[in-house]
Amino acid sequence: ACLALAALPRLEGARARPRLQLVERGCALGAAAACTEAGVLRSQGIEAQDPERAAQRFERGCALGAAGSCARLGLALLHGEGVAKSPERGRALLAAHCEALGAEPCLDAATAWLGGTAPLLEGDLGPELLDALCRRGSAPACHRLGRMVQEGKRAPGDADRAASLYATACDGGVADACADLGVLVRHGVGVPEDAARARALFERACQAGSADGCRRLEGDGD
Repeated sequence: ACLALAALPRLEGARARPRLQLVERGCALGAAAACTEAGVLRSQGIEAQDPERAAQRFERGCALGAAGSCARLGLALLHGEGVAKSPERGRALLAAHCEALGAEPCLDAATAWLGGTAPLLEGDLGPELLDALCRRGSAPACHRLGRMVQEGKRAPGDADRAASLYATACDGGVADACADLGVLVRHGVGVPEDAARARALFERACQAGSADGCRRLEGDGD
């Protein structure tokens, strides 16, 4: 209820309390998202800047299960903003919950604090972050997004896009992506049917170490 009030564009009378006051109350009552919002408002100096209290709100929100709080707590621990620096815990929190920051902020933070975006691929990423990673040149991200798009899981199904993503990942050195593209080419899904090209893709995948590529080459793509 406190979060709902805070989200209203304008309040009248006795309910017209500052947004920070409302989300602080929501946090105190145990709303994880309210703790995240309170921490953001305090860290950004909206209504009242207080890095120490911001870190405290992120700590509480993280304990309550808010990924956004965990990611921002990780950054606070890495920067030493409002809390003593703890690089090891900070990196662990950021790597595990980075996606909650949003795709581009997450990638920027990973580049700055995790030595690059590779650690993010160890997690169960959503399509938005995979797309951003793919556009930044991560072939494994393109492959994972391609499978997600082909299967229509967590992303709209699109055979043409899946084929394009597999091609990008295959050219980027992901052997299994070559095999996956070969299957689409073999059956004419999202691309013209071409048995010879499919076989060449399975051979390429197999030679690059893909067990699936070798299996499909022996079975002629089935």
